[in-house]
Amino acid sequence: MAVAIACAVGAASCAATPRSISGGPDFALSPELSNRARVRNISMTTATLYNMPLNGFGEDLREALNRCAAGDRDLDLRAHVEQPDRSHLVTTFELTDPGDSDRVVGRYRIEVDEIAPLVLYAGAPNRSDVAARTGQLLCAQVFGSPGETWSPPPSPR
Repeated sequence: MAVAIACAVGAASCAATPRSISGGPDFALSPELSNRARVRNISMTTATLYNMPLNGFGEDLREALNRCAAGDRDLDLRAHVEQPDRSHLVTTFELTDPGDSDRVVGRYRIEVDEIAPLVLYAGAPNRSDVAARTGQLLCAQVFGSPGETWSPPPSPR
């Protein structure tokens, strides 16, 4: 069952009703948009089988994006998060241009493998680590910048 999450992130807010992604093959932002982009709004939908709590995921993703997308051209980001099994998280991102009727200007699919240590470490979900890792991968693919440095949590002893 798909669940929609509306989030407020930083000074920018998400749409009251998150728009779902339109789907299709991945394609990169143009170099001009990649160099000038900043993410104005984030809208998220989820379809998770294992109920990984995603409250705050958008805020943590926003933090990562603020480090790598600090240009002067506003784009909106739509994200659809899926957790097909306990060890993977798949997020499809669409960047849209609000100045051009929300035309999709870039689409990326980010997969984070082996999230069990990130989610289950210390017996509690750690969505911040998952969001930080997702944000780092998105920043690297879209903007050629890692955004923030991510490292896995220490192993329990």
